[in-house]
Amino acid sequence: MVTDKEAKEINGKLDTVIKLLAGIMLKGMALGDKIAVLKELGFERKDIAALSGTTPATVTAYLYDQKTGKKGRKKAGKNAET
Repeated sequence: MVTDKEAKEINGKLDTVIKLLAGIMLKGMALGDKIAVLKELGFERKDIAALSGTTPATVTAYLYDQKTGKKGRKKAGKNAET
């Protein structure tokens, strides 16, 4: 029987393998494509953010824009078009 300590060690190693495989699979992809693929594979937003090198807020915004049919958000500020 596996102890809790051994199970946590195995789980940690599996997480490392997942991160390595995701890194290989996502190499060269655009951010939006990375987010879409990882979401399709069932990853949570915080994990998608970590694996794609962005923040959970960015992942949430991207997925919201995809769900509502928006192409992208316009940023407010001095460079925004009026």
